[in-house]
Formats: sequence, structure tokens, C-alpha cells
Amino acid sequence: MLDHKMATLIEVCKHMNYSRAAEELHLAQSTVSLHIKSLEEYYGARLFEFEGKKPVLTEAGRLVLEAATIRSRD
Repeated sequence: MLDHKMATLIEVCKHMNYSRAAEELHLAQSTVSLHIKSLEEYYGARLFEFEGKKPVLTEAGRLVLEAATIRSRD
């Protein structure tokens, strides 16, 4: 269940832009936001802080991203 949400996280981190990630994944930007919110609720931590409109990965986000990318290589 988390796999498509992890793919969304990876794409957001690649572009550091929710809209661009949505375009790459052929999703609505609101769906990308919901995926990230769902992951934040699942892990009980904020994955991104925002500087204006730019997302910045938190330490928790970095750890989740690391786990997601290791998992995707298996």
C-alpha cells in the first residue's frame, strides 16, 4: 500500500516541487499532497518543512527517503 506513496516521496525529493512531481507521476498535485500527508501520518513525523513554497526535507524525511530508496533497489 505504501509503495505508490513512497514513489511519490522519491519524485518530490528529486524535483523538490510537488507540481513537477505530480506531472512526472501523471497525478493531480492534490494527490501528491495527500500521499505525503498520508506518509507523515503513518510515520508520525513531518517529512517536509516549507521555505515559502519550496519544500525542504526534514531529518525524518531524509530517513524515510533513505529507506524508500534502499527498498526500491531490492
